[in-house]
Amino acid sequence: MNWIKTSERLPDEDVPVWIHEPGGPMLIACVTIDGDGWYWSRCYDWYHDGKAWKCHDSEGDDYQPTHWQTLPDPPSEELARAAEQPEGKG
Repeated sequence: MNWIKTSERLPDEDVPVWIHEPGGPMLIACVTIDGDGWYWSRCYDWYHDGKAWKCHDSEGDDYQPTHWQTLPDPPSEELARAAEQPEGKG
């Protein structure tokens, strides 16, 4: 996995990713789009549904990350278990 500059490309909407702000902590966040445009939202509750990471609960703030990176897949045992769970319960 490589860091991607936010000036070059943003992740898909509502997909949890690692973000890096210079001098700040690394956070798991997602891009949120509403009537005013797009902004970063910190993910407080995320899960893997057996196919992809999902952000269940997030809150927007004034995040200004310079880079982002996809999250790694969970261990294979967890992937198998998540695939068997009802959606949103992974």
